[in-house]
Amino acid sequence: ALPISMTAAVLAEEQELGLNNFWYFLTEHLFPTTWKQHYSPEFHKDICYELQDLKAGEDLWIFIQREGKKTFVADIAHTIWLICKDPNIRILLIGAREETVKPFARMILSAFEKGTPGFERFQTLYPHMVIEGRGMLKQSFQFIHPRRTLALPDPTFRASYIAVSGAGWRCDVLKFDDPVERRSVNTPEMSAKTSRQMMDLFPLVDTGSRYKNIIGLGTRWAYHDPYGLVIGEKPDDTALAQVALDMVDYPKPKVFIR
Repeated sequence: ALPISMTAAVLAEEQELGLNNFWYFLTEHLFPTTWKQHYSPEFHKDICYELQDLKAGEDLWIFIQREGKKTFVADIAHTIWLICKDPNIRILLIGAREETVKPFARMILSAFEKGTPGFERFQTLYPHMVIEGRGMLKQSFQFIHPRRTLALPDPTFRASYIAVSGAGWRCDVLKFDDPVERRSVNTPEMSAKTSRQMMDLFPLVDTGSRYKNIIGLGTRWAYHDPYGLVIGEKPDDTALAQVALDMVDYPKPKVFIR
């Protein structure tokens, strides 16, 4: 571990390593003492590189088994990494229900709050991102990082649920974390409704953004689930076929399946 009294040159070099390599950031800066218990180079490293290599306008959907720690990597760690790289970024995280995503918002926020247990090394390496006292505009589901330099109406990070209207919201990166529950795809008609709820949120990505990314994490429950439409599978059901026609204008995403 690097000493707390590291020189400015060493600190700058270490920050550059972390901000240019998401896997290094995850394992050496964010969770250096615990990552080996939860993440493997053979599995999670590939996810990190998929996220790191996303270009402007590209989308990515990740489908892996439950308990695969995809949320910690792609939502929590990746969001912290993006904010460190660009405090002006606007990230919107959508889950199936509000109560499932608010804890993610609290954890992401806590990484930047001075003295949070478990983030000691991160805060040592990125002292300029650490906030003390009342230095951050925050609520339970959103916050604005004070290092932001642009006047923007939307927060640095916001968490909400799939049925939200989102009227007037804009983001640079739209993230979905298991937005589709098993009960919401019991029939093709229910799946079509959920598909439209997801699709209604796509326009929240600012077309003028230098990011324009949609990143989704999911577990597939049925052959007619909304994820099939997102990745371009052709549905047999009439209700889903109409949704697929409406979705044809959206570019097909990159897909990571394990």
